Amino acid sequence: MSSEVSPRTPPEGLNVAALISAKGAQLRFWIIKTNEASEKKVLTLSGTVDQQRTRLADYYGFDLTVIPRGDAMTAPTVDESIRDRQWAEFSVY
Repeated sequence: MSSEVSPRTPPEGLNVAALISAKGAQLRFWIIKTNEASEKKVLTLSGTVDQQRTRLADYYGFDLTVIPRGDAMTAPTVDESIRDRQWAEFSVY
């Protein structure tokens, strides 16, 4: 019997760079998606932003001490994506 844990697949857009720069709403979104994917509550929504970030990093095995390259930090947050779509029809051409 192997003690090796099967690798967990993070939600779309969740990587070290995104996790380091994520705000509360984005972290809550990823925690909810993680719990849905595992079909049970493996992460809690309580605690500070730093605690939520640490929980996600521990769960997916991310090393938050690694400084990511700048080009990896381009993923928009949930808030930015929603805001862009809400105002898209008001763009001046």
